[in-house]
Amino acid sequence: MVATTTEYLSVIKLQHIVCGVYIWEWVTSLGYELDFYTGRRPWRWTLWVYLLCRYCVLGAVINLLVVLNAPGQLACLTWAKFQFLFTFTGVSLASLLIALRSIAIWGKHPLSFVLAGTSILAQLAVLVRSIIVATAVWEVEAQDCVLPESARATLPVLATTFAVDLLLLLLMLSGLLRKRDARRFGIWRFLWAQGLLWLALAVAVELPTVVILALNFNGALGPQVGLDPES
Repeated sequence: MVATTTEYLSVIKLQHIVCGVYIWEWVTSLGYELDFYTGRRPWRWTLWVYLLCRYCVLGAVINLLVVLNAPGQLACLTWAKFQFLFTFTGVSLASLLIALRSIAIWGKHPLSFVLAGTSILAQLAVLVRSIIVATAVWEVEAQDCVLPESARATLPVLATTFAVDLLLLLLMLSGLLRKRDARRFGIWRFLWAQGLLWLALAVAVELPTVVILALNFNGALGPQVGLDPES
């Protein structure tokens, strides 16, 4: 679907808003990170995964703001490669955090290692493929870099991410339901205390992004959705 200049400008304004929201969230949650630097919280190796995820997404936001506010034409291909790298590396690391928690819930059962490990490796393979095929061109009317065939690069990795996160969520759910505390305190109360309901909501939000890309019902939104770290 061909997009108008007005639609492109509307998407750009929306991107500024969501980038601002993420930066606000990043700054307000900085205290948790500082507790580890100052020794108030014990340092664990999984924190490296969390920090890499956090800073990859921040890098993607900054990279996006650079192209949105560029005074002139940029090297869009280079920009696209970095945007894919930052955005989807952050997404993959977030999935890795879910995988690590799933393995811990299952008490490091070999089957949980196999399922989680295979899922993450598959996601990584699709990520590398998307970075390789990613391309972008300068849109004169919108004064922005856009992906002419966004679905070819973004849809596989987003669909894979949704499938992987859903699988890991079910793996985590089945592991939690095996615990005695789930029967003692009630399933829903227990899942709420474990934060699983919030995680389920986060996974569910991934579905509209996949649908938008698959249907390509908006020519301005399609080339950009999936590249926003917030999407």
